[in-house]
Amino acid sequence: MNKFWVITKVQLKEIIDFRKMFNKQNKVKSASFLGLVILFIALFGFISVVYNLMFAFMLNETGNIDLLPGFMFVIASLMTLFTTMFKVKGTIFGSKDYETLQSLPIKSSTIVTSKIFILYLYELIFTLI
Repeated sequence: MNKFWVITKVQLKEIIDFRKMFNKQNKVKSASFLGLVILFIALFGFISVVYNLMFAFMLNETGNIDLLPGFMFVIASLMTLFTTMFKVKGTIFGSKDYETLQSLPIKSSTIVTSKIFILYLYELIFTLI
């Protein structure tokens, strides 16, 4: 279990490397990237609110407003499912360090479990947004 947490910690540091993002040489690039991420989150939030309001007004007219949380849960689940299907190959088997990790004296199941856990964390953050 200790090897699992060590591998997960190293892979998370590789994915989220703040030193590389906020390097002095890349200051303009990182500021523009951060601005783009904030703009994307704000735009996605606005579209989500408008979509929810459209559904709420439509369901209110038919008297089925109690179905709104179920619809939003299904939509969030479908978004998570589709993004997971597209991301799973690159995250688990297509990463740069997969061959290096396989050559270490660690069971393959521990490595794959760690990668699945990282994919789960990534999708959890995506769903929360």
